[in-house]
Amino acid sequence: MAVRVATEILERWAPVVIGVDLVTAGKGTFRVTADDRLVYDRAAEGRRFPDPGEVAGRLEGDFGPPLTWRKAAESRSH
Repeated sequence: MAVRVATEILERWAPVVIGVDLVTAGKGTFRVTADDRLVYDRAAEGRRFPDPGEVAGRLEGDFGPPLTWRKAAESRSH
């Protein structure tokens, strides 16, 4: 689950995000922060994991729409 959430963030905003922290621990801890902003906390949400795309949706207000950086980087490499 943590890998999916990290991928959601990095595929969209890797060039602009400073840091992504995914904290998992015993007793059901699962927290996601991006650039020091708490985006998801299992304890506060009352459910196990975020839905697909949920974390990315919450971050669009901070980072803007997903970037097309990957397409640009791929075209430069060919």
